[in-house]
Amino acid sequence: MVFNTDGSLNIVVECKAPKVNISQATFDQIARYNRTLKATYMMLTNGLNHYFCTMNHDLESYQFLEALPNYNTNSI
Repeated sequence: MVFNTDGSLNIVVECKAPKVNISQATFDQIARYNRTLKATYMMLTNGLNHYFCTMNHDLESYQFLEALPNYNTNSI
């Protein structure tokens, strides 16, 4: 998990073994975790393939992203 400077959860990351295929079930799993966690972003990786999503908590849906947005540490 990656937190914002105010303590809110920004990113939840799920890491799978390289032999684990990333499938719809894998995305559904991290989305279920995130229903409770309420992170803005999710990252899923098996070390070979990396996927990034943003979560719409109101609609309980996620949208794929090319990459995670830059995280500005200068405001700390």
